[in-house]
Amino acid sequence: MKLTIKLGSCLNITNEGLSHIGRSCSKLVELDLYRSSGIADSGIVAIAHGCPSLEMNNTSYFYGITNNAPVSLSKCKKLHTLEC
Repeated sequence: MKLTIKLGSCLNITNEGLSHIGRSCSKLVELDLYRSSGIADSGIVAIAHGCPSLEMNNTSYFYGITNNAPVSLSKCKKLHTLEC
């Protein structure tokens, strides 16, 4: 069974929330954050460090992240889909 979290269009997710997911969900495979707001590089970096099995990440329509976020996700060796 794949661990998937879908938070598309979630206006209440924060970097702290993503950090908690990174610390608690090491087997996370898919994370959909499409059009979620209030997230910066630190939240995505926390996911990259804590979820090495990540295969899919959707951060489409994000305005608070820089190139550092996708670069940090490159550490997830199983990542095959990255939507930015």
